[in-house]
Formats: sequence, structure tokens, C-alpha cells
Amino acid sequence: MKSSDSEPGTQSANLSLLPASLASLIVDHLPMGIMVVGSDDRVKIANPALHRLLGYASGALARIDLATLLDSNTSEASQVMPLEGEGLVRHADDHQVAVTFKSYQIQSKGVGEELWLVIVSSGDEGVLGAEAIFDLQKRILLDRIQHALLRADRNESAVTLLCVDIDRFGELSQVLGASGCDEIQHQVYDRISQTLRAEDTLARVGNGRFLVVLDNDAIPDKAHVVASRVQESFDPPFQLSKGRTLITASLGISISPRDGDTPDQLLASSYSAVQSARRRGPGQLAYHDRLLTRRMREQQKLEFELQNAILEPDRHFSVLYQPQIELDTGKCIGVEALIRWRHPGGDLMSPGGFLPQAQKMGLLPRLDRWVLMQVINQWKNWQSFGYGLEKLQVSVNVDQQSLDQGVMSALPLDRFLRDAAPDLNWLTLEIANYGLQGYVREHSHLFRRLTQLGVSLAVDGIGNDAVDVSIFALLPVSKAKVNGELVASLGQRASSQKLMLSLSRFMSSLEVDSVLVGIEDKEAERAARKLGIRFAQGNLFSPPLPPEDLESWICA
Repeated sequence: MKSSDSEPGTQSANLSLLPASLASLIVDHLPMGIMVVGSDDRVKIANPALHRLLGYASGALARIDLATLLDSNTSEASQVMPLEGEGLVRHADDHQVAVTFKSYQIQSKGVGEELWLVIVSSGDEGVLGAEAIFDLQKRILLDRIQHALLRADRNESAVTLLCVDIDRFGELSQVLGASGCDEIQHQVYDRISQTLRAEDTLARVGNGRFLVVLDNDAIPDKAHVVASRVQESFDPPFQLSKGRTLITASLGISISPRDGDTPDQLLASSYSAVQSARRRGPGQLAYHDRLLTRRMREQQKLEFELQNAILEPDRHFSVLYQPQIELDTGKCIGVEALIRWRHPGGDLMSPGGFLPQAQKMGLLPRLDRWVLMQVINQWKNWQSFGYGLEKLQVSVNVDQQSLDQGVMSALPLDRFLRDAAPDLNWLTLEIANYGLQGYVREHSHLFRRLTQLGVSLAVDGIGNDAVDVSIFALLPVSKAKVNGELVASLGQRASSQKLMLSLSRFMSSLEVDSVLVGIEDKEAERAARKLGIRFAQGNLFSPPLPPEDLESWICA
């Protein structure tokens, strides 16, 4: 077999690894003139054929104003671009040349400077067809994907391709004609570009098909958010010269490196994913990784169910209370209020199963407000019963979002609590360590107002994340909740015991009590006692209990 007869994809292997070089080679050898024009109506680049056609020396057309090239009728138009149809251009020796223009927008203002690819034909060299244009755009796009993959490899991140197919585009072509379809594709391009960041790339890669390259830490969750925004951009009707019409799009997502580690592999995976989406019906989304598709669908279902549950919290949620124990005496000195979701599937779901999703959806302030009111009402009941439960400290987890001004029924958190209960000396608010990182000074005034009301403050999650020690220096914190792997390994690892001892001494020097959470066995309890830890919480002592069972447990 001769090298010229080799199978597709095997010849010029060195160039296929450099899409930009191949694209440049194609442009340089095309018989018709090609130039890229910016929003300032200046030529960015022009190929050799255009220089020959207009009699300019190589490179002389770069940065030249279109008004210098065009006849007076065209250059005086209020909007030069896009150049379409027949016209006249000035030759370098000052005579005019009759040409035909064809323009393609290759980048809109939404993702950077507006750029146009302009084909200039004198009629002797033929016309560059749509397929050739798409092939040229694809080569440039592959080069961008290659650079994105190289950056992702250096940064240990991912690149995501989002393939967008206009549904029923063939039928639309028959009804609206070529001009109507061009209108739609221009509007689709503009709408998608408005949903993207400056570092993302958008290109039209075929009739009714667009491709988005998501760069810079494009993890599945973020890709799903962008895909949802793209789908939402299709919701408003498209205004055409022949009237308005509604359009949907199918979306396919591929993510490196699991779906491919080369531009061609990643592109093929996104095309395969969009075909899977189309088989499910119009307006659907699919990942090339079927397990990921299933996970995202389950996540969407969970979000829908959670949103409905939060609208009627009394029906769907309950609050349990887990005792906190003084290790030396075995006495219960407080309880932590823990939310549970009665999931439609019948299970009682613990916080880890739904709170991260509620946080992502911005629903935690609403849920925190409901929990606080449940706890306050329960404390009032205990106070009226006279069992002594009203003397216990009750800890309630509050998300960082709930610290923002006005999220609690349009009131600051301290005002909300003051209006809900006259006495708050029994209440401890727990804020996650990670939620306070970087917000210490921002919330310091709120925390001081809370302590003036009698509310105690605890930092939760010590042992799970890095600790910003300025939290304890700048905020009126009285407790530190230690949990995670550090507590789980306390009975088995000497290194964990040494770290816990140092941490406990550090907290004691700041007059902050350490509370170990997650004590599940006797070994961990013995290790905690040996280290001089005063307070602990875990299923070894008691699981989280409903209020009526807590009363029986306390009285036993």
C-alpha cells in the first residue's frame, strides 16, 4: 500500500498531533482569500491567497482597517460585518476587484472579542463549502482542547466537552429553509455564549450542532450546572423573521480522562453521549459515562424531593437529640439536636444524605430556621414539664449561609432568636469549621451579639479540615467539637492519641472545652479518659433519640 493510499487517520500522523499547524496549513493552501476580522473592523490575519488577490506583500494586510479595502458604499455602512454577497475591494495598485463575500461568526462578544471568518472569492477559484468551514473550525477547536488537556494534566484537573444538538434540526430546515436555520443557529450561539465563562470555548461544529469546552476544574457537578444553564437558555421563544418558534436541544457530556485523554477521543465521547440523550427524547442530557448519568439523575430526583419536603417541613422532617456525656461522672450535661428526613422511599435519612445537597441548593437557611423553632418549642415544653431537661445545654448546627444578614425571616440571626425565646442561656450554636474559614472578621460582631443574648458558640468539624486558629482568638467560642477519622482511630493509633492530646491542651489554654463526637466503642472511650478529655458524644452512650425517648433515658 502506498503512503498516499493509507487508511484515514494514519497519514500525516505528525500533523494530526498538531491541529493548529494543520489548520494553518489548510488555510495557507486554500485557493480563495480568507481573513479573520475583529469587532474593531480590522483584519486580524489573512491567508496568502487574499494577499495575492489584492496585490499585497505577505503579512501587509494584518491590522489593516476594512475601510481601506472596501468600496465607499460598503465601508460607509453603519455596520460593516457581516460581509455578504457581491462587492468591490481595492487592489494595492488602486484598481477595484469584484468579489463575493461570505462571513461566519466564529466568536461572539459573550466569550471574548467578536470575531468573523470572511471568505473572499473572485469567482475563479470556486467557493469554500460549509463542510470545509466546519472542518477548519473543528481543527482550531481540537487545538484548543489539546491545550486545555495539557493544562488539566499539569493542574490535576479535568476538561469537559458539552455537545449541544438542536432537536429536529432536519425538520426545521424543511420548514424554515436555509435562511431561517441560519437565524436560529446565530441566536443559539449567542444564547449559549451568555451562559459561559470567559475561559470557556464555544464553537459551531456542524449543522445544528455546537460544542462547548469547559476548562479549569470542570468537575461533573459544575458541568451539570453549566448544562442546566444551557438548557434553560432554550426556554424563551426564538424570534425569527417568519415568526416565533420554540426549540429544544439535546446535550451530551464527556469528561477527561475517563472518557478520553486526547481531543479526538473526548470529542467522539461527547458525540456518543448526545446520541444517547436524543434516544431518550427531546431536551434530554446524558453523560458518556452511564454510571455518571445515573448518578446525576438520582441527584436531580433527590433535589426535587428535597425541595418539596422543605416546603412542608413538619410533614417530612423530625428532630432527634443525642446526649453529651461528662466522662468522669457519666452524667448527661447536654444534647445535640440532629435533623432526620422521612424520605419518600420510607427510610429515615441522616443529615449526611441530604444536607450537602440542601447547602448546594441554598436551602439550608430555611431548614436551619425550622430546626431552631422546633428546638425552641421543645425546650419550652421541657420547661413546663419540670423534668429538669430544660437545664441541659442544647446544641444546634447552623450553616454558614444562615449567618448572613437577613436570611432568618428577613432578620439577623440574633434578632430571630431574641424574638423566638426570651431566655437563650441553654442554647449552643455549632458552626462548621470550614464554614468560618475566611469569614471570622465578617461575623465577629454577630457572634458577640449572640453571646450577649446568652447563646454559647461551638466550632464543629475539628479533625475533618484544616483549622484556622484565628477563629478561637477572635471569636467568643466556648466549645470545639472534634470528630472524623481522628476520633474513629483514637483507640487504635498512638499517633491519633498524641495529636488529640496536643489539640486538647491547645483548646484548654484558650479556655475552650473539647467535645469528642463519634465515640462508638470502649477502646475510644478509654483512650479519651486517659487523655483527660472531659466531654464526649456517640452511640456508645446513646443513639439520637426522639424527645419522648430522651425523657425516659434521662429519668432511667
